Amino acid sequence: LLSGLLSGQGYRIYTANNGESGLELAQQINPDLVLLDIVMPGMDGFEVCRKLKADKSTQSIPVIFLTAIDNTDIIVDGLRQGAVDYITRPFGKEVLMARVSTHIQNGKLTRRLQDAVDEKTRELNKANSNLKKLAYQIGMVEEQERRSIAVGLHNGPIQELGWVYMQLDTLNNESELESTSKTCSDALERLDMVIDDLRYLIFDLSPPVLYELGFNAALEWLINDFGNRYQFDFKLSLTGDDSNISTELAIVLFQSTRELMVNVIKHANASIGRVHCSVGINEITIEVIDNGDGFSTEEGKQGNNPYSGFGLFGIRQKLEQHRGRLLLIPDDNGTKMRITAPLLKDPE
Repeated sequence: LLSGLLSGQGYRIYTANNGESGLELAQQINPDLVLLDIVMPGMDGFEVCRKLKADKSTQSIPVIFLTAIDNTDIIVDGLRQGAVDYITRPFGKEVLMARVSTHIQNGKLTRRLQDAVDEKTRELNKANSNLKKLAYQIGMVEEQERRSIAVGLHNGPIQELGWVYMQLDTLNNESELESTSKTCSDALERLDMVIDDLRYLIFDLSPPVLYELGFNAALEWLINDFGNRYQFDFKLSLTGDDSNISTELAIVLFQSTRELMVNVIKHANASIGRVHCSVGINEITIEVIDNGDGFSTEEGKQGNNPYSGFGLFGIRQKLEQHRGRLLLIPDDNGTKMRITAPLLKDPE
């Protein structure tokens, strides 16, 4: 009777004799509407409805329960399972047709809207991915420019200043006049400071040791540099061979580790810092650990901690291009910041 009524209005009807076959049929043909009885052999209507709504391919199909059970609690339960309506037998033809037509149209509209949202989401995700790649590429270009400037400073002004230093040193040693010797000594002292400042600038721009000796040697230099510059003693432990670390990944890891170490000095209120680096066959792990104030897990979720700023956001963005990640681990004794990254030849 029901099939005849609906087919007479131009609807194409598919029927199933139990819940399992009805669920399979819905997954196969993706209908515009499901009319579902509650009491069926095996899987009842409620379970079929739950499964339909749990499956992404069928969750947008409107479900109407059609049954002789007239009980408010059961009706409410059916609607909670995800049904859009509930029709009790006996029903009037006009009421049935009106509800079927309305829910089919609503379902189609909902699916069109969802398809549009999904399409826009895909476009936004693609645009976001492209922006991340562009930002990463810009970062690599900036690193190349910094490297070029650093090499230029080393091969130009540093060399010339070194020559001037040697000439003044020679003049200082050969001069018999005390005033000349004093002037030369003062000039040598000032020149020595300028050369040191330029060397620090070169290493800040782009540490030559990273390109010439590799990541492990650069990390050792970084620990020593922080000790000299900030009078903060980081303890370093290194294991593994760094020969499989690509140049681009090494740059990102070095910059990220340096940023985390700066965070410890500026924000952690720590007296002890440790850096552990373990290079495996397929992955590298770097941990920067301090005994400072730390932060609670709840503070971490809300961003109310000294480690949640834009700097760490930038680190995460760079690491993502190499399928790496940054994890912050709070505890009672301070904070552990862990970087992991696979040893890939090329970034994404």
